[in-house]
Amino acid sequence: MGLHRLNALVLGGSSGFIEIYAYGMFKIAAVTGVAGSCRGLCLSSDLKSLSVITEIRDSSDSEAEITFFQLDTSLLSSYLPEVTRMARKFTHISTLLQYIKLSLTCMCEAWEEILMQMDSRLTKFVQEKNTTTSVQDEFMQLLLWGKASLELQALLMNQLTVKGLKKLGQSIESSYSSIQKLVISHLQSGSEALLYHLSELKGMALWKQKYESLGLDASGIEEAITAVGSFILKANELLQVIDSSMKNFKAFFRWLYVAMLRMSEDHVLPELNKYLKDEDDDLVSPPNTEGNQWFNFLKNSTHLKENSISKIHILRRHTDTSRLDEQSGEIPTRAVVLENQWRVLENMKAQYVAVNGIRKVSCVLSSNLRHVRVFEMDVEDDGEAEEEEEEETTQIAAGEPDELNQSADNQDNVCDAAAEELPDEAEEQESSLEP
Repeated sequence: MGLHRLNALVLGGSSGFIEIYAYGMFKIAAVTGVAGSCRGLCLSSDLKSLSVITEIRDSSDSEAEITFFQLDTSLLSSYLPEVTRMARKFTHISTLLQYIKLSLTCMCEAWEEILMQMDSRLTKFVQEKNTTTSVQDEFMQLLLWGKASLELQALLMNQLTVKGLKKLGQSIESSYSSIQKLVISHLQSGSEALLYHLSELKGMALWKQKYESLGLDASGIEEAITAVGSFILKANELLQVIDSSMKNFKAFFRWLYVAMLRMSEDHVLPELNKYLKDEDDDLVSPPNTEGNQWFNFLKNSTHLKENSISKIHILRRHTDTSRLDEQSGEIPTRAVVLENQWRVLENMKAQYVAVNGIRKVSCVLSSNLRHVRVFEMDVEDDGEAEEEEEEETTQIAAGEPDELNQSADNQDNVCDAAAEELPDEAEEQESSLEP
């Protein structure tokens, strides 16, 4: 199908209506109040007119009256490319909706399979016991007191068995995995594709020059986009619920497996008793330090006992933005930075400070890891510093020849003075030798 090629389905019946569907799915026109029943419908090749033949009967005995008339469909011909695009978007959206609906149906079937497997194992137990207590009460009693009733024990050991419990756990885990795959591979991908087509449809609706006369409304599309966005968020929440439920089911089956092993007086491995994960929970009782190597080292080390710094206390205090000399006058301080090289953080506590490579910008991350502030630093460029160093070196190099000349002149003067002093000394020695 090309861009301007449109397949139209024209329907008419005995109830006095005529409808036109693009690609047999998207209704683009409807005519009501047609007298009689339609006997023939024909849409012209240029889509500018629709020929209609109807049959009118006043009563069953009266003769039929055949009428022929034409309907003006020039609007369809004028906006053929726009109608074609709208029809294609409608087919994409309707197909995705059916795809998502089918995915939800498969998820419901997988969840019903889980419930049916659990009910089939426990329904017989409820019927045989015939008391006011429920299955939840029986399992709660087993969890709290470690002792099951005779009926529950017979159910676990005779009907369910350890082997059957393993199969039940694997089957339920497989059902959860299939639900998770349906959400990730089908539900999320389908909803994201649906959001894409709705966004394109909204862009078409905002082009009022072409699509306003066709009845495309942007407000209704925005509501649909909001609904799809909420659906995507719910799908993400469903993944979290599935993950949490899978962990709970695994912990439940492991606990029940250990309970059944104890009922049969079999050996229980220590690893099987770790069916609860409470590392992230608040500590409600002192931890068990027996056998801990670090605590034994702290307790038995003689060097730590004699050392005064064996105990370290960490106190958390709020960050004080004032300098040390402002906090207390007894602390001697010396300014090593300029006044424009520090900043005051207002309404913010710093957690991390980072400076870029050229030391021109510093970033401060708040203590709640949510806010970032950027400060410009008054630092000279490396290029300017290098130029200053080059100027200093050139000045030093220029001054060295003058110093060398001065030193050479000084040496000549010293030599002349020494040469003049030598004859004087010789004369003094000669005079001293004379009688």
